[in-house]
Amino acid sequence: MSFDVLKIGALTSKPYAFTARSWELTSVESIDFFDPLCSSIRVDTRGSEIMRILPKVNNKLNEEWISDKVRFSYDGFKRQRLSVPMLRINGKLEFSTWEIVLSKLANYIKTRSKFDSLRFILGDFVDFETQIFVKFMVERFGFDVFFQDLSEFNQDFSHNYLLNSNVESFSKFDVFFLIGSNPRLESPLVNLKIRRRVNEGARVFYFGGNIDLGYKIINLGSDVNDLVRVVEGKHLLSKILINAINPLVIIGSSVFQRNDAKQFYNLLSYLKKFSGIDVAFLQNSSARIQGADLNIVNLNKNNFVKKEIKSANLMYILGADNVIVNKQENDLVVYQGHHGDRIASFADIILPGSTPIEKDSIYFNLEGKIYGTNFIFSPPGNARTDWKILKALNEVLGYSIGNESFLVIEIDTLFNVRQIAHMFTTFKDVSYNKNYINLFENKISKLNKVTLGSSVEDFYLGNSISRASHTMALASKRFNKTVNYINLK
Repeated sequence: MSFDVLKIGALTSKPYAFTARSWELTSVESIDFFDPLCSSIRVDTRGSEIMRILPKVNNKLNEEWISDKVRFSYDGFKRQRLSVPMLRINGKLEFSTWEIVLSKLANYIKTRSKFDSLRFILGDFVDFETQIFVKFMVERFGFDVFFQDLSEFNQDFSHNYLLNSNVESFSKFDVFFLIGSNPRLESPLVNLKIRRRVNEGARVFYFGGNIDLGYKIINLGSDVNDLVRVVEGKHLLSKILINAINPLVIIGSSVFQRNDAKQFYNLLSYLKKFSGIDVAFLQNSSARIQGADLNIVNLNKNNFVKKEIKSANLMYILGADNVIVNKQENDLVVYQGHHGDRIASFADIILPGSTPIEKDSIYFNLEGKIYGTNFIFSPPGNARTDWKILKALNEVLGYSIGNESFLVIEIDTLFNVRQIAHMFTTFKDVSYNKNYINLFENKISKLNKVTLGSSVEDFYLGNSISRASHTMALASKRFNKTVNYINLK
């Protein structure tokens, strides 16, 4: 008698291997705030250290999957952190106190007239609570508000910026048409759902540059005239979309970062209105969805050129690290964030904030549903929760916010938070939207002949937390061949 011996090896996490025993760990459930889908995760800690991050099974969202970014970037949470308020004196940043920096900032705001340029620049991790306080300051002091990726889309109705379909229902679609979207980098869990359907026989058509999604696609190129022909019904894909049982058009964030974003929206609105095909918008940040719900983001790009922030009397940069500051001599740059990343070196005032794992915070995901992070441990040093910093600044300015008990709501009762958001929303007149329906009135001719691409340049180093992670730096060096790196040992 003979036996065949099968060798079985377990897949283990190299950063976690031999660092802790399971009974030493404390587990806290949270969400993947790197992913706009807000996948469910479990964070295992020992004391004040994160030892590993694992997926939490959620059959309606991410099932048992999470991206490599959230799984392995946890070593970046404590590296290069901002922990003390700082003030620039004689050209150098010096340690200070909260009382001094908030008083200086408040005095500066009070001396500005309402005609001066005051500007908020928001990053990808700004939670719902913090954005409410941003809206308070917008209404009181006339701040302009922009997100760091400078997206421009119609905020009047939620179907103009949400996925408009839950990912669980992706199993019904038989044809996908991706426009300027790379879900493999922008939302890996959405890409996983599409790949699963491709393995079951679904077809994927893509309009944009050359990409690798990990499955077979039919690339239509990047000529905008071809896209117009698809919408007009003069392209072979038009017939395929109309005859498909359940087609889905997915619009990527890169479309709404273009200078001709409004013209693109006119084009795609026509496709949805007259063909009845479902249109989904794949945002690369849940913070943008919250900002659209609160209606605090300015829909113009007159103050920006290629992600460069032009001069303003006060530039309040809230967790935004992927922009370039064009600072003039008399401008005041305030940086509120958790990592000493790119923008912190330009700032005149630094207000140390907290990462999402260091607070209870609320996020809206791609589907428009409410999810939240849970407090795991306190931020380092004198760093504070972001919305509490803005609340303190308002109090120094002489404005009391009042009862903020709705901001510390339990995750189990978040079903009404979206209603709370609309309490702070000023809706535009419906006639504003009629301009988006009239398509071929000399609008499409204004489309730029610029190739569409992904809104994410480097999946592993796309934000300040992952850039502080040694593991993510090694991963980017290994998989991203277009970036030059220093030697990593």
